[in-house]
Amino acid sequence: MRLHMQEGLILQQIQRVRRHQPRCGGRKLFVELSSFFKQHHIKMGRDAFFDLLRRNKLLVRKLKRNVYTTMSKHHFRRYPNLAKDFTPMKAHELWVADITYIPTKHRHAYLFLITDAYSRKIVGFHLSDDMKVSSGIMALKKRWRRNRPKLLLSITVTGAFNIAVPNTPTCCRKITP
Repeated sequence: MRLHMQEGLILQQIQRVRRHQPRCGGRKLFVELSSFFKQHHIKMGRDAFFDLLRRNKLLVRKLKRNVYTTMSKHHFRRYPNLAKDFTPMKAHELWVADITYIPTKHRHAYLFLITDAYSRKIVGFHLSDDMKVSSGIMALKKRWRRNRPKLLLSITVTGAFNIAVPNTPTCCRKITP
C-alpha cells in the first residue's frame, strides 16, 4: 500500500511539472523531483522512475524533425576550397560562411552567417525564408557596408551559395583568393 501511495504522490508531482512544461522528458523530471523524493523519504532510482512513467504512458515521444540538408545533386560548378591550407594570423583575413536552419512555428528560416575565422566572431548575417544565393550575398553585403577589411584573402562557404556564384556582386569581386 505504501508503494502505491508513493507512486500516487510522484504522479501528482509529474502532472504539476508537466502543466508548465508539457514536453519535459524523464531525465529532467527525475532531476527536478529528486528534492521531492528526499523530502518525502522516497527511494526510487532512475530506472524505476522510467518504469513508472512507462506504466502510466507518461513518456514523452521524440518529435519527428524534418532534416533539411544542402542540395548536393545539382548542375552548378563546384569551386575549390581556397582556404583549406590557409591559417589566418589576424582578424579579417579569412571569412567563413555557413547556413543554419531555424525551425519556426509554421515552417523554417535560414540564417546565413559570415564568421571571421581568426576571432570566430559573427561579422555578418541575414535571416531569410529561402536558401537562395541572393540571401547569402545579402549577409556579405551587409557586412561589407559596415566595415571593409584592407585585404580579405578568401571566403569559404557551404551549401548552395558556395556553388552558384555566377552573378557575384561588386563587393565579392574585390575579394582575392
